[in-house]
Amino acid sequence: MHAAQLGIGPVCDADSHLMPTRQWLAGYVDPAHHSAVEAVIPDWVPALAPYVAGAHRQFAEAGSRAAIMRNALAGPKSGLAPGALDAGERSEVLDELGIAAQLVLSTFVMPRLLAGGLDSDQSRAIVTGHNRAMAGFAAADDRLLPVGALTFSTATDMLAELERCLADGIAAVHLPSDVYTGRSPSHPDFDPVWAALAAAGVPVIVHIGGGSLLPAGFHRDGRRDGPPGEDGGSLPVKDFAVSHQTAERFLACLILDGVFERHPRLRCGVLEQGAGWVPAFLRKLDQAAYLFRRDPVVQTLQLTPTEYVRRAVRFTPFYFEDVGQLTRECGPELLMFSTDYPHFEGGADPVGRFAASFEAAGTPAGDRRRFFCDNFRDLVRTPVPAAGPAEVRS
Repeated sequence: MHAAQLGIGPVCDADSHLMPTRQWLAGYVDPAHHSAVEAVIPDWVPALAPYVAGAHRQFAEAGSRAAIMRNALAGPKSGLAPGALDAGERSEVLDELGIAAQLVLSTFVMPRLLAGGLDSDQSRAIVTGHNRAMAGFAAADDRLLPVGALTFSTATDMLAELERCLADGIAAVHLPSDVYTGRSPSHPDFDPVWAALAAAGVPVIVHIGGGSLLPAGFHRDGRRDGPPGEDGGSLPVKDFAVSHQTAERFLACLILDGVFERHPRLRCGVLEQGAGWVPAFLRKLDQAAYLFRRDPVVQTLQLTPTEYVRRAVRFTPFYFEDVGQLTRECGPELLMFSTDYPHFEGGADPVGRFAASFEAAGTPAGDRRRFFCDNFRDLVRTPVPAAGPAEVRS
């Protein structure tokens, strides 16, 4: 599918991933903490076994490596995908897909950091090593925008790691979207962190896996044997249904506790948690501010909650959501394109699915450009080519 057919110019991808291995991460972590790497990176290779035969079939049917690259979003996926952990191959994938800029997160690291079992020294070592690794992966290609990780600890530790991230060229910072320290992310103790992120123009990223989902008791339903989830490890169906709630809680704190008021340059991207819930969430936020308008903190807000969201927050819909309808409901400034490459959840043809939804809704060309690139630019504030590659292949 050609960019000219879409009428959108450059295409920016707000959510993609690496498939890190233990050996890869260990190469960036202080050797004294190599044992902690096993707690963060699962032995995921056996989980690929059911997909290996299918991947080999896809490679054979494609007929050539170049053909696989041209149709990379259709598969193979996960650790078998081109560029899953090879930066040179990832650049080739961007060439073939026509992606002008791509945020790149790791896989596994943030959920495992939050799962417990690491002491503070181990956690710091993993975070620092992870961030160096992400910066290293992206170093040779300006289109690759690495996303570092921070956990809520002390402002002093967080600021020290953020300084290292900025020096290494980290473009965005992934934070937990849930409370693991007993203090809200809007607590005044963290204001220096928000101020530093805002001053640097580095957005906060919240992503599925960065917050708790359903308590285990909800999965003891008497109907499923063994661990919940399909294929032995993917997100359980009930967790998926409520996966956006951790992002709602996080944003409610930043908005209603005045973080976005105190730090007007701060930006936040909500990735891989869909967007169908956003219109109702905006209404709920405004209702909360109205009903509790005498609350002393709410009284300090100079904008409505919805206005803070429109200024500061961007969301990535799932490929199967009706972005044409959601753009009508949310406005054109809130939604961003993403592939979730190379994860299975990104679908085989997100460009085509989104383009068809916009076409059916009669979405204006300018609003489509905002979705495919301009809203990404508002979030990341990193130079993106004014004119994208010649084509975008779905």
